[in-house]
Amino acid sequence: MIEPRFYTCATPKEGEGCQFFQWFEEDFSPRALEMITHLNHRRIYLEEKLKLVEENLSKNVEKKKALKEEKKQLIREKLKMETEKNKMGRQMKICVVCLVVLLFALMINLK
Repeated sequence: MIEPRFYTCATPKEGEGCQFFQWFEEDFSPRALEMITHLNHRRIYLEEKLKLVEENLSKNVEKKKALKEEKKQLIREKLKMETEKNKMGRQMKICVVCLVVLLFALMINLK
């Protein structure tokens, strides 16, 4: 049972109550003090852990932003390299065609 932490007049205030009020200070039991201390330490520990988690989250959000930018840059570079590869492929085909034409012309001249 929870004991009241204050005393008041038993007569209702609407009646002729004297409006007496006094805090009741009772010493806590050693077990209650131990639990209060334990819970306070636990609260401090959890607050510190929460702070670390929030800092890590903030760092990870920044890392995620940086990685997104890096991904975008890599995609741009990949597209640029694919374009250059296609251009070189077309140039290679032109060179092969020119080489075939040149060899054909040389074969005709040798006959």
